[in-house]
Amino acid sequence: MSDGLERAGERIVQLRARRNMTQAGLARVAGITRQSLNQIERNQVVPRVDTALRLARALDCPVESLFGAEEAPAVLPVHIVGNTPEEGMRLDLAQLDGRWIAGESDLLAKIGAGLSVSDAVLRKTPDGPAAETSLDLSDLAENLFIAGCDPALALLCEAASRHSGKGRCVWIPCGSSVALRRLAAGEVHLAGIHFGEDDDANLEGVKRLGLLKSCLIMRFTRWEQGWMVGRNWENAFRGFGDLPGGGIRLANREAGSGCRNHLEEMLKVNGVPAAEIAGYESITVSHSDCARRIATGLADVGLGCESIARVYGLHFIPLSQVAFDLVIRRDQLGKPLLEALIDHLAIGKFVRSISQIPGYETGETGRVLTP
Repeated sequence: MSDGLERAGERIVQLRARRNMTQAGLARVAGITRQSLNQIERNQVVPRVDTALRLARALDCPVESLFGAEEAPAVLPVHIVGNTPEEGMRLDLAQLDGRWIAGESDLLAKIGAGLSVSDAVLRKTPDGPAAETSLDLSDLAENLFIAGCDPALALLCEAASRHSGKGRCVWIPCGSSVALRRLAAGEVHLAGIHFGEDDDANLEGVKRLGLLKSCLIMRFTRWEQGWMVGRNWENAFRGFGDLPGGGIRLANREAGSGCRNHLEEMLKVNGVPAAEIAGYESITVSHSDCARRIATGLADVGLGCESIARVYGLHFIPLSQVAFDLVIRRDQLGKPLLEALIDHLAIGKFVRSISQIPGYETGETGRVLTP
């Protein structure tokens, strides 16, 4: 058996997974039995030519990519989004503005109980960072990067990826200002932001970077923002007035994030110097990172969203309901995965699933804020 045929089963399994197809689903579309597909995927039988062609059509790929000779992995020069990871770390890939962009797959800010799918590994070359991948580059070119802090973006990415034929949506957790800067720099296809409770605050943030005309802005969610409080302080901490003096340790967010902006406003309104707050110089990069520091006893309070406070078993004191919007590059509209993502903002079943998250409100989900 040739090398191409020896690896055919593995390639089918990998591509089927990227297409979000079950073994039964692929067998049905290809017009073969699940038992036959199982044997092909386990390299127990070599499929007939007509079967190979039906599998390729069902997976929307050239038949050679399934049953041809093994090709050497591609090594692509990439622009890294965020900090450059160590050699060999796993990467997510996408294509934007004629270049390959890459983000670290295993960010602490989004990792849960295990690892998720990735596209490549980092290789450091004399010419700069590169990504080594054995995946189909035409598939990777359909990937979509979205930056922002709302934890529900992970659900939106998963839903859109599941209902799109090619590519997957990758969430890059970061604060609102960083997300917008990455959008302006051509590092992501869309950004999620929250700078306040109404439309004007978010529109002004987009306008400051000159993105208002080139981007479509749509409402994703509203959610409760407030104090996440460690259980040792839930009876003693009542709000901002208890912070000055150094007795309570703050887990702060990065500059430019919606939560950090809210804190800075409270400092200004109350005339409190930042030096009077223990932990002000600390930096956490997501709601989950902030909650984790509090839950592990490294800090006592921090600003974040109710849903994450509940996940970590923290007490929550609501302060405001923020408007979280998606800022989408207009020149990317028409990209199939992006259209699938936008469509989900109008799918009742998906929107209802978001409304069931503690602190979330979806009455305006899908509303367009810009012409």
